[in-house]
Amino acid sequence: MSSHAASAPSSDLSSGRWNPECLSQAVSNWGRAALVVLGIVLAGTIGELVHLREDRSFWLSGDSPARLRSFVCEMFYPLVCLQMVLLLRMTWTLFATGLSSPPFWLAEAAIVLLLWGTLGFSLLFAVENNVANLLEGRPLHWHPEEIASYSARHIGG
Repeated sequence: MSSHAASAPSSDLSSGRWNPECLSQAVSNWGRAALVVLGIVLAGTIGELVHLREDRSFWLSGDSPARLRSFVCEMFYPLVCLQMVLLLRMTWTLFATGLSSPPFWLAEAAIVLLLWGTLGFSLLFAVENNVANLLEGRPLHWHPEEIASYSARHIGG
């Protein structure tokens, strides 16, 4: 038995030897998987918040509760910031680990790229609406809930 074989870490738990590196790698992979799941949940939440923010009927109908409207107004930007921090961390982790385990790395890279794209499209949709507001002479973050006060001030209704 060579000294190299004796000192090489064993990834086989049936050998009866404790290997902290093996456990550390397993925890690291589970943590990365949890970040991916969190990123997917945040992307879905942000997508729905963008949809609600830009939907006239959400603001004008009495069907949506005031707490939900308040949540949409107050939590959109903090969740976007959280998603950006999460995606920066995931991207950094991908580049830091390199192609250490190719199938997992490629799957994670594809998901991270998809999440960046989803965030980009969500922000593009929100920005497009803000630009439309400015071009139509309304305030930047104007929402239809302000229609009554806006029309009273500018139209005289």
